[in-house]
Amino acid sequence: MDGLFEVVGDSFFKPLSSKYKQQFISCLNIIYSSYRSELSYGVERSVIVDKLTAYFDSLNLGAIYLDDEDEMLRDARTQASSFLRQLSKCGWLEAEMGSDQIPRLNLPAHAVSMLEALKNISSKKEIEYQSEISAIYSLLTNSELRDKPYPLIIKPVHQHTEALFIGLKQLNTSIKNYIDSSTAGKTAEQIFEEFIKYNKEIGSKAYHRMKTSDNISRFRPVIIGRLRDMLHDPQLIARCAAEYREIENRGDKGTAEDEVSRVINEIVSHFNSYDEIAEEIDKKHSKYLQQAVVRARFLLLSNDSHESKISTILQAWAAEYNSDSQANMNDPADDGVNAMFCLFPQRFVDEASLKTVAVRNRITSVAPLVQPLALSKDERRKRAEQMRIRNQARFSRQNVFAFVATLLERCPEILASELPIASRRDAVRIVMIRLFGRLRQASYAVIPQQREVCVNGFSFNDFLIKKKDGK
Repeated sequence: MDGLFEVVGDSFFKPLSSKYKQQFISCLNIIYSSYRSELSYGVERSVIVDKLTAYFDSLNLGAIYLDDEDEMLRDARTQASSFLRQLSKCGWLEAEMGSDQIPRLNLPAHAVSMLEALKNISSKKEIEYQSEISAIYSLLTNSELRDKPYPLIIKPVHQHTEALFIGLKQLNTSIKNYIDSSTAGKTAEQIFEEFIKYNKEIGSKAYHRMKTSDNISRFRPVIIGRLRDMLHDPQLIARCAAEYREIENRGDKGTAEDEVSRVINEIVSHFNSYDEIAEEIDKKHSKYLQQAVVRARFLLLSNDSHESKISTILQAWAAEYNSDSQANMNDPADDGVNAMFCLFPQRFVDEASLKTVAVRNRITSVAPLVQPLALSKDERRKRAEQMRIRNQARFSRQNVFAFVATLLERCPEILASELPIASRRDAVRIVMIRLFGRLRQASYAVIPQQREVCVNGFSFNDFLIKKKDGK
């Protein structure tokens, strides 16, 4: 972005930071909406002036003054013309005389891109994960596109992947910001309202879409497999490099091949990092739900318990400080506030305690120490062996990881239904393999197969156990 102002100009963002920034945004929205029925981003100037005149007439701003204008703007038409001049001077509009000698106003390419971005920001538009992942999957599995692999597969797949993971990171950030602002300074009723709003705007939309059955994890193995097949195909990489040089118009043959390989590896890296992003989103989602419930429960306390009394006192103090415009939270508390802390019993004794420490004058006899039973070396060795056997039989994370590692030494992947299940203990081991496979520390991954199987009377949803790359 170093060359941004070489494209848009130094004063491009001036209207958006001026005193009348809201009016400039509204004018840009009206102008941009006027181009929807046109074949290009060009409309007759008189049409734009009429629409802006109607807009300023509805505002009834009275006389206003714009920078770089010599006189006050008193009527709506003068205000519309002046705002158009400011937008043209700052690079948002370009004037053009048509073949019919009618002046037109055009939106340059960078202004169109900026207006689209501003529109998405103001409408809080969220990415459709399913459409992005479906597009990536379709492009990589369509054999008819192999004739032109770079323009028809690699480049669009890279663009869809970037959009997909930018959306996931935005979801991660939005949950964090929502946690910070949703419960601060709110009543219990407002917290519940924010809780419902959260479920509708984040939980039931973006977060729910990420957790549905058609999520990224379902398509990821095939996507990564196809991309790695492309990396190990020298002829395909050579064709991609030739198309890259033709389309991007830069780099020699060797540089082009390196760039194509870098793009493919970057896509693979994005999909490999999905588990970490999803895990962090899950943690923040759970954290918000817990915070909302705890704060609402604290604010709803109305019984005779210590917690309810403390809540009432804190609410009264907060109301008093909020009503006093001169109050400073950094000032030391007065004696009345400090005295409040002595009303409730304490769990420790200090100089401010209300009750003195009881002094016991009665002297009692000291109970004799019990001599511990001594164990022989053979008994200690026997008990240590028993403990070792019990530890080996436990379904701990270390034992499950070791069991799976032994399985995957013979083959890189295996279905859970292929494992021997002769007892309830074997069935429990299947469950633990599935649970521990979701951990980041696991050296293997579990991939659901979307089918139910029954082995020796034990029914479960089958899944693939696959060794992770580099582990």
